[in-house]
Amino acid sequence: MSAHASNPRAQFSAQTRLERRRPFGELPWEIAPHPDSSQERAPIALSVVRADGGVPAEFSILASETFLNAEARPLPPRAPMAPVPPNDEARARISLQEDGLFIEAIGDGDGLFRRIRDEETLLLPCELRMGGHHFLLEELTQDERLPAAEFWGASPAPFRARLVDLLRDNMIGDVFLLREGRNIIGRETGDIVCHPTDNFISGRHAQFDVDGNLIILRDLNSSNGTFIRVHGPHPIHGKDQFLLGPHLLKFSLPK
Repeated sequence: MSAHASNPRAQFSAQTRLERRRPFGELPWEIAPHPDSSQERAPIALSVVRADGGVPAEFSILASETFLNAEARPLPPRAPMAPVPPNDEARARISLQEDGLFIEAIGDGDGLFRRIRDEETLLLPCELRMGGHHFLLEELTQDERLPAAEFWGASPAPFRARLVDLLRDNMIGDVFLLREGRNIIGRETGDIVCHPTDNFISGRHAQFDVDGNLIILRDLNSSNGTFIRVHGPHPIHGKDQFLLGPHLLKFSLPK
């Protein structure tokens, strides 16, 4: 008996079907047979919204493993047991595993970011996306936390963290300091006015609640969302959204 015959996961990979996809228009919602049993499995719907606001591209994910290129389009299905596409082609991998559906960034791209739903407790340092900007949020040192000057009366709340605008070619843009307590960031109003000419950032976009080393990030119903970078294989749940480069990935899982 071969090693593949005794390994259901290997059989699953070896029997991967060609992905059925249509670049635009309606999704092909035919039911595909599950390769490991007599059960039937509905396809996973993936809608890719382009940064230019064009018509979303719609795909149906049926294979156990699908690779996306820098344009967030699925690469042609691999032949059974073929090697993983080289890094200059693939930017993300979608894989169906025994414990669920997962996505991960691969290659030399800008990473993968998940849209937060209501609020998220942050572990620093972390990377965020708001509008067309990529930020690094990091904790200040003990010396940096103190107010820059003394004031009569009550002292202002100390700074706890900084939000650094990361530019291309390893350049750094604006740096925004977060104080203890509530910090609202937006294009027009808030404690921090951020990139007032970027219409992809809402007038009041997000809120950082700082309590010592604890920071909770809330999206304030912004039009284009707030995203946090994820590393390694990350589970995909119903209606999850991710940013791959400038492209928004919207998943819809069958019930």
